[in-house]
Amino acid sequence: MKMKTPLLLLLPVLLGAKATAQTTNEWVWINGDNTLNVAGVYGTLGVAATTNKPGGRYNPSSWTDGNGHFWMFGGWGYDAAGAPGFLNDFWEYDSATNRWTWMGGTNGIGAAATYGTKNVGSTANIPGARYGANTWVDASGNLWLFGGGYGTTAGSAAVSIWYNDLWKYNPTAGTWTWVSGSNTSSQNGTYGTKGTAATTNVPGGRFESTTWIDLSGNLWLFGGGGMPATGANGYLNDLWKFNPTAGTWTWMSGSNAAASAGVYGTKGTAAAANTPGARYGGSSIVDNGGNLWMFGGGTGTTAAVLNLFFNDLWEFNISTGQWTWVSGDNTTNSNGVYGTEYVAAAANKPGGRVAVANWKQTINGNIVIFGGVGLGATGGSGYLEDMWAYDITTGLWAWQDGATSTAVDGVYGTLGVGAIANNPGGRYSPGAWVDRHGDLWLFGGHGYPATGTTSGYLDDLWEFVPIIILPVDWLGVQATPAPSDILVTWQMALPGGNGWFNVERSTDAINWQTIGTVDGSSGNGNNYGFTDKTPVPGVNYYRLQLYTTEKTSNGYSNVVTATFQATRTLVSYFLGKGYLGIRLQNGSTEHYRLIDMTGRMATQGNLKNGASTLGPLVPGVYVLQVAGQTGIITQKVAVP
Repeated sequence: MKMKTPLLLLLPVLLGAKATAQTTNEWVWINGDNTLNVAGVYGTLGVAATTNKPGGRYNPSSWTDGNGHFWMFGGWGYDAAGAPGFLNDFWEYDSATNRWTWMGGTNGIGAAATYGTKNVGSTANIPGARYGANTWVDASGNLWLFGGGYGTTAGSAAVSIWYNDLWKYNPTAGTWTWVSGSNTSSQNGTYGTKGTAATTNVPGGRFESTTWIDLSGNLWLFGGGGMPATGANGYLNDLWKFNPTAGTWTWMSGSNAAASAGVYGTKGTAAAANTPGARYGGSSIVDNGGNLWMFGGGTGTTAAVLNLFFNDLWEFNISTGQWTWVSGDNTTNSNGVYGTEYVAAAANKPGGRVAVANWKQTINGNIVIFGGVGLGATGGSGYLEDMWAYDITTGLWAWQDGATSTAVDGVYGTLGVGAIANNPGGRYSPGAWVDRHGDLWLFGGHGYPATGTTSGYLDDLWEFVPIIILPVDWLGVQATPAPSDILVTWQMALPGGNGWFNVERSTDAINWQTIGTVDGSSGNGNNYGFTDKTPVPGVNYYRLQLYTTEKTSNGYSNVVTATFQATRTLVSYFLGKGYLGIRLQNGSTEHYRLIDMTGRMATQGNLKNGASTLGPLVPGVYVLQVAGQTGIITQKVAVP
């Protein structure tokens, strides 16, 4: 397994400036196989083992619990005997140990549910085999599951049954609870009055809806493939809210009929009439303000066909109850406009697609999508392996990784070793998680293995450390000498959070060594300090790095110097581009002069109360001399 090596967040070069932070994208093949249609290895129920692994599958349900463990339920794939079908096996993965644990369900296909009594948890309860069930994690760490699809034709992933049962799993107690909905299949929805909660309300059976949990703990559900208020199944665009405390559903928006078209309105403008069209397999995040975002999805010219792919991005404002079409097209089957890798641009957009892996970036709240079935830069639809990030603040898409074409094989590299060349093959409907470090995880799906032109069911587990474009405001750094040590202080516009600072020192500004660390959460507000108790005689150069497990940049802090002497110390520090501050310990009106590398006098004058500001200066390297009663102090300084 990949070791958790901290990533550098290098600080900007100039005081008051902003630095751009970015990482090197690396996929790591962590677990599983690089081939297709592999049977599961279940081991002993409840016992973790390095040999355990879920079988190849697609459309599983996935969660991340409060401990950072990954959970996965069901899907369509291969059981312990290598038979293909609908599954109800329940798995837990610990990324710290790289071990899977079979936690519940059967190791075969086609298992029926054990419902028990509604609202009564039991270790004997378990949802039945299904794929595309919809999931949430609440603030208490409970795992929620709604609906999903099942088929009765042996060996086929075609869905002919739709569930509308709502379940809650308590990881501490190890119990499933049937909370709401029916214990029979293919129920039509009971919508009631739009905007009004009722105990009789319940969505119809469905699979692959788009889900969110809001800041108040309510569960939200949009569309999917399934049952409307009346009639046969189709693609839906209804928006529902479930209040776990009251145990009630509310129909919030959209139609109670199938195959409803979208109302886009004006891009960027919210309106009560706006609504996304019917679809399934859209991706979602909740932004830091509590609003619901949805990207893409798919629909068809009939309920039995998937041939239309969306690339529209929507925002739903919970406070106003209104949708806004934010980005993308109001037509289907658009090809992607990729632009330059890692560079956000107004013209960029992913192609229409469905059943992607999607995440919310931990550090900045941006939307990340990977793969799915849809359209690349040119041509028709296929399995994608591209990664995109949408910056909610700037409103821009950036192509982050992967190919612009479809049907690409995976590049696995060495198990447990990250490499820039690594990439999962094109796929759709994998399991997806975000860990506590902000890394993205991907399991299985239907797609392409390491070699071959045939797609199938995958059981590979991948980890991705995402690229971050992060503006960092660096407000100041100083080095202040004392008779026996030097105090290095600095201030940031944003605190260091869960990371830590490395303090580096040099005697020549070329060769650096780390002399200490400072916890990022230890600051007084955004102010930090470190005392160098063993400075070297003469000039000491200092710079800083902030390490985190989530982000990195490509510059150091500005370099500051302090001259360490027993009685008199000269310190220089940068005040901004072209300006240099100097301060002499116990100084008064000593004469100074600044000489450039050609020997020309750049400036000279007298200190006032032992200090002065020099500038404006041409960037470069200078020799600073201060003459006093005890002699001349000389040091080399660089002006950026």
